[in-house]
Amino acid sequence: MNHNTVQKKSFSFLVYRFFRCTRLNLLVWKISIPVSFSMITYTGIMVTDTYMVGFLGETSLATAGLGGIFIWTILSFFMGLSIGVQILIAHCYGKKRYTEIAKILRVSIVISLLVGLLIGAIIWYLSPSLIPFLANGREFVDSTISFVQIRCLSFPFFFLLFMLRSFFDGLGKTYIGFISSLTSMCANIFLNWVLIFGHLGFSAYGTNGASSASALSVFPGLISIFFFLVGRENYRKYLLIPIFSLREGIQISFKIFKTGIPPALDNCIMNLSFSVFYKFSAIVGTISVAASNLIISILSISFMPGFGFGIAAVTILGQSVAVKKYRLAYHGVYRAAHYSAMIMGTIGLLLILMGESILRRFSTSSADIAKEAYPALILVSLVQFADAYQMVFSSALRGAGMMNWVLVVYSMSILLFMFPFSWFLGISINGGTVGLWLGVSLWILLIWIIFRSKFREGSWKEVSSLVSN
Repeated sequence: MNHNTVQKKSFSFLVYRFFRCTRLNLLVWKISIPVSFSMITYTGIMVTDTYMVGFLGETSLATAGLGGIFIWTILSFFMGLSIGVQILIAHCYGKKRYTEIAKILRVSIVISLLVGLLIGAIIWYLSPSLIPFLANGREFVDSTISFVQIRCLSFPFFFLLFMLRSFFDGLGKTYIGFISSLTSMCANIFLNWVLIFGHLGFSAYGTNGASSASALSVFPGLISIFFFLVGRENYRKYLLIPIFSLREGIQISFKIFKTGIPPALDNCIMNLSFSVFYKFSAIVGTISVAASNLIISILSISFMPGFGFGIAAVTILGQSVAVKKYRLAYHGVYRAAHYSAMIMGTIGLLLILMGESILRRFSTSSADIAKEAYPALILVSLVQFADAYQMVFSSALRGAGMMNWVLVVYSMSILLFMFPFSWFLGISINGGTVGLWLGVSLWILLIWIIFRSKFREGSWKEVSSLVSN
């Protein structure tokens, strides 16, 4: 048998293993598909804001772009902290510790409201100082400050929503989070129509209308997820458990923060890096800021399968290592990574082929924005498969207890690689928007190699046993 025949058989077996109807494959899809669509709907809030604000001109588009990434930075911190809840719930659920799950749920609700209130107040106070720096003195400074402060009012409720969704994700009931986020997105689209342009007797509030709509959209999603929380099964199993003592509350809070702070900082640093990236774009010009906003908004749809399959990897790994099924954990993560790469790679290809027309639809007020954005969109679309792998492997490593290691890799690679390369390629040698995004694309390839190598090494097996105890 020659080498080519062996390769063909190996490839055929690989395709067969990934697409046959096995329990593992079905579990990966069952968990990841609702999360992917759930994250797409959250992203849909930012995308619809971008699309509708795009009718108002490049200054309004730049406002929504910078304000949106600034707010998403804070919300991503909340989402990262809620991952700590998901990891703990998954490990407890694998060992059938239902009383402990109930206590984690209650403590997480208290934490979300208190921390959300505190951070909302801090950002409200600091935004007049931070936004002018990020906007580089451009004409959209005041409108961006107003945009951000309006969104601060909803922080406690968004954090509560993320915590409850992570609770259900840890149980493997990811469809509940999808229903909640779909409800929020539909509410946001309707409220955008009412408040941005002025319908049903309301005045046209422009970018402030978009910000207000996004802030208000959390409440329908929160109401829908509460219906599931007080359902018969969940109420009997998790809400009838006696309330935790102060000592237990402190201990559980410590576990949540210990597990959740590293991924929260991961997300925060990642999004702060793109806030700095907007600073780089602002140096290039307002059109570059608007172009980068379009690229991030469009690519955010492609990112969502990575989030979804990353959640699946965390849940499968957590529930498997809790009963010491390391082989199942390993193959579950790899299966999720391959599926994610296939989907995100396909989306990247479609964006290369159709990206120019999509960009024009999103920048109806200025053809120059689409012209500026398209070459950069092609570059980052080419590495979507690598982005998919790094998202799933990094999520799995967090779920195994290597949160701090992942945090260090993200932080150092951004500071020592992404920032210098983007600055050099985009500003120093006048590469503009294309040069900025080339630096980002090279950074994605780097972290893909690092996280894949670490997961294959297998040291996470020893670390994960400590999380389960």
